[in-house]
Amino acid sequence: MASTTVHIYDKRFRWLIQGAGLFSAIWFMSGLWQPLALGAALFVFSALSIKEYFCFKVKILLLTPVALAGFWFCLVFNVANAAIGLAIVGAALLHMPPLVNGACRYILISVIRAVTKCNCLIIL
Repeated sequence: MASTTVHIYDKRFRWLIQGAGLFSAIWFMSGLWQPLALGAALFVFSALSIKEYFCFKVKILLLTPVALAGFWFCLVFNVANAAIGLAIVGAALLHMPPLVNGACRYILISVIRAVTKCNCLIIL
């Protein structure tokens, strides 16, 4: 879904990203080796984060494909602790474009207020 609504002007890249997303969905529904479907979906998210880098010029977004690929390899080769850490890093990086754009700024502020009001400390 995310790959079909993105404005990528080069048709070759747009079809590559959308094809990977469609492949991911079909492969997941077929019930065959699920990590391949996850890898294709992570490829789509990585490509979309690179596209968002060109929009917002936030250099840290370039680490998203590295974090997601590392997560996938750790998941496939059963390195659970590293997979969890890379999943957290990848999720944080995937949430960067809306935060930079300002669309989710009010959510971040309300979370910070809730955490400080409860005197909670989150340690990763």
